[in-house]
Amino acid sequence: MRNHKLGFVEDAAIDSFVFDEQYNTFHKYGFAADPSASAGNNYIGDLDVLEKNNGISVYNIPQHEQKKRKIEKKTEAAEEDDDGMDKEEAENPATDAWLMKNRKSPWAGKKEGLQSELTEEQKKYAEEHARKKEEKAGGEKG
Repeated sequence: MRNHKLGFVEDAAIDSFVFDEQYNTFHKYGFAADPSASAGNNYIGDLDVLEKNNGISVYNIPQHEQKKRKIEKKTEAAEEDDDGMDKEEAENPATDAWLMKNRKSPWAGKKEGLQSELTEEQKKYAEEHARKKEEKAGGEKG
């Protein structure tokens, strides 16, 4: 502890996520875990609300909400499987249909068509680059 103009300042090592969790929990529910408690199970604030909510924090998702999200995810996957894709294309990893169906890839369903032709600006740049490269190679040989 060290002295400060406004009183004593106590050093504490608290992770920023834990601090934010307890701060937001206190503002939403009215209770939070006391970080200075040695046992770790001391709470400050409204203890009646603590017992009523079973000590959950802001970042906890209730069990019924977890089940609901899981069911929604399964129904979305089932709907996407019923798309009118050709079965052979969907099983071939070299096709776009496989990419659209495969959920393991982070780019699944986001593939855009490849650029087939260069724009005028890109063509000019490519020509200038080729010309400079020829000049540079020709000057070194001479």
